[in-house]
Amino acid sequence: MIILRFDAGLGNQMLQYASYRALQLRYPGIKVRADIRAYNYARIHNGMELERIFPVQLDVVIGKRTKRASGISRYWYFAMYKITHAFLKLGLPGFRFIKDAGRYNAGLRELKPGTLYYLEGQWGNPAYFEEYADIIRKELTFKIPLDEVNEKRAQAIRSGTSVSVHIRRGDYVNNALGFFELSSSDYYPNAFKYITEKAGDAVFYIISDNPEWCRTNLTWLADYKHEFITGNSGDNSYKDLQLMSMCRHNILANSTFSWWGGFLNPNNDKTVICPLRLFSDPEKSKRITEEFYPKSWIKM
Repeated sequence: MIILRFDAGLGNQMLQYASYRALQLRYPGIKVRADIRAYNYARIHNGMELERIFPVQLDVVIGKRTKRASGISRYWYFAMYKITHAFLKLGLPGFRFIKDAGRYNAGLRELKPGTLYYLEGQWGNPAYFEEYADIIRKELTFKIPLDEVNEKRAQAIRSGTSVSVHIRRGDYVNNALGFFELSSSDYYPNAFKYITEKAGDAVFYIISDNPEWCRTNLTWLADYKHEFITGNSGDNSYKDLQLMSMCRHNILANSTFSWWGGFLNPNNDKTVICPLRLFSDPEKSKRITEEFYPKSWIKM
């Protein structure tokens, strides 16, 4: 059996699902199941969202489909995770704990029946599922019809040369999580210039967790046709990703949410621009960036 742990927000869940699904397809004779208990003991963004947003069904072996357990149950789930984690790391015969170290692990293509594997991490490398990419794109199709406001936006996006722009500040500001803060760098002005020179007259659809900061501080936006997409928060946050994926081209932030906007974009002639600096640590950025982005994307 292979158990893959799901954790973190929607972008990470989608990466974990892609690897989970690839393992199911690669090893039809081995059960591949999901551990979702992280969402039972911790308050993580909007909880486990995959099955609500996409027409997918996880084979859950550990955890319950609820945003967060209450009272003593929450501590029970956390304690059991710690105990399971410690047991698997003992390396006993028949058990293997495999943690994503941020670099491609070819060993995931050499798993054997008769061993219980427990996989933990982001698995943020398209090489884990590249041969099944078309299947995964099809399965990660948004199943909920857009509301009237977002459907009008979608129609405008489809009708012209549209470019999604994701600007994430929030928990990235002041190096809170070790991510590089792109919004104050020259990344976005350079990306706008590149797209304009290549695609001509475009409309930039800006999605940000702090649109007011963007309006006040990114004064160079006045040189381009642009529109802020706002109002999609909480359980509706995924609609921002849905709209990103509809745009002809994409300018990404350093986030997995952004990454999926580019990956799900079906346009064969798309230009996807992504940042070279993911983290404040330049060496870590270089190491991860080498594998995180498809080769056809433009790194800046």
